[in-house]
Amino acid sequence: MGMSLLFHKKTKKIIRYVWMVFAVLIILSMVIVYSGFTAIF
Repeated sequence: MGMSLLFHKKTKKIIRYVWMVFAVLIILSMVIVYSGFTAIF
């Protein structure tokens, strides 16, 4: 019981970290695309 609970906590932390990285990647790609478009036009 204790081990599975600890594993669940760890998994939650990993999922949160993955989401943070995913959000940062989306923001960076949006910024790059936006700056690229402004450079073209």
